[in-house]
Amino acid sequence: MNIAIPVRFVDAAPQLVPILRNRWDVEASNLRIEILSLRQPEHINWQESCIPSKPVADELALVLCYDLPNARLFINYSHLKSWGVDFETAFSVARSNLESRQPAPFTEVAERGYVNQNADATLAARLLTPGTIAALRLQGTPVFAYLDSEHFYVTDLRSMDGLERMFGWMDQALENADNPAFLTPFVIDGASVRPLRANDIPEKLAKAKMRWRQLQLKFAKQRYDEQQKILGYLFDLRGWDYSVADTTLIARGNVDLLGCHLTPGKNVLLPKTETVFVDGFLSLPFAMLLECFGHKLSLMEDSYPPRYLVTEQLSGADIDYLRRRFLGGTSSAA
Repeated sequence: MNIAIPVRFVDAAPQLVPILRNRWDVEASNLRIEILSLRQPEHINWQESCIPSKPVADELALVLCYDLPNARLFINYSHLKSWGVDFETAFSVARSNLESRQPAPFTEVAERGYVNQNADATLAARLLTPGTIAALRLQGTPVFAYLDSEHFYVTDLRSMDGLERMFGWMDQALENADNPAFLTPFVIDGASVRPLRANDIPEKLAKAKMRWRQLQLKFAKQRYDEQQKILGYLFDLRGWDYSVADTTLIARGNVDLLGCHLTPGKNVLLPKTETVFVDGFLSLPFAMLLECFGHKLSLMEDSYPPRYLVTEQLSGADIDYLRRRFLGGTSSAA
């Protein structure tokens, strides 16, 4: 089936809709396009072929699609260029189109726990439009998650039954998920969206909270590992002298942590993890590294998952200072 996106904005506009995707999926797609453009520069214009997006809650991104009954095509920068409009203009039209559509039907399957059994990619974006959440009988802060490719779930933070059903269903779905695009719950907090946090989950659901954290760490490591592989290949193609630090899952008592390894040298890309291993053995909170030597690190702009570039190698004296600081021996850098 060969479907072409109209070359005129006036013709394409009625079929534009926003969809909500995992931000890493969008980032990975654009990085792969960059790699293809380096291998086939005569056929692929990297900047025009990339997909523009609007970040939501750090981990998600809104993208534009040309929506037809049997196909949904992503809009890239070349389409915007040919239409003579910017992303915000096209997004405004797409959002208006989505708001004018019939609200998605939900079935209540738990106390204030609602599921849509015919979820499509626009459903999550529709939650961000006025009226969709208001139509549900929620009493607390709304929470949403994709349970699988067809089931979309909404509940609130005050519904024990709704949350327990969500975590139970997610637990089953996650065991078979190759790409957990939305299997992380998100909270609609006023006019903004953010990932569900551990302290959002009631203590009555302690088992669910522990399982949630394990899954969060597992998928964070998966994203960083895939990012490391793609960036490593990209840097080799460009001939850049960069290295990408490894991540690892470690267990400390009953707590799992995601850590990274700071190897000697400049131009090392560090993932933003909870723990960092310095000089092969010293393990300390990543926040402490930033506090003490943030001036030697630079946050990579528009990078997701986030990474810091080591712009100046830590000296032996720096590492000794971190060791003393971690052990409580001093409180200020020299």
